[in-house]
Amino acid sequence: IQNHAEAQAIVDTIAKLAEDPAYDGKTMGVIALQGHAQARLIEKLLVKSIEPSRFQRLRLRCGEASTFQGDERHVMFLSLVTAPNVNRTSLTDARYERSYNVAMSRARDQVWLFHSVPLQDFGHNDLRHRLLRFFETPHAAGLDAVYE
Repeated sequence: IQNHAEAQAIVDTIAKLAEDPAYDGKTMGVIALQGHAQARLIEKLLVKSIEPSRFQRLRLRCGEASTFQGDERHVMFLSLVTAPNVNRTSLTDARYERSYNVAMSRARDQVWLFHSVPLQDFGHNDLRHRLLRFFETPHAAGLDAVYE
């Protein structure tokens, strides 16, 4: 599965932040929460958008959650991948839960979530619903962070 709009939004954001002095010295990574194809697309677009030396300074890496097992970055970008008007089943089993837990625990400072489907389009038991709800209301989880 690929979501080109989401991929481009992530690339545009990383390119912008890579030029922001507030992010000097920060490392970055991208996790596609569904499938290798999205991660490959994002990496391909990033290689075209960011000069190689900056790419290396950011320690920029793209993959699935398992790609980052035991690894961290200062800033992680998550791609929900699924798009509107796509047939989808609820993600509820333990393997997805483990993957989401790894994805959410790889960032030292910030996690950005990119999604194309609104919260209400997912069932309440779907992990994507739980993840979106968390990002929409982090204060409900006792967090003081501000998410964009």
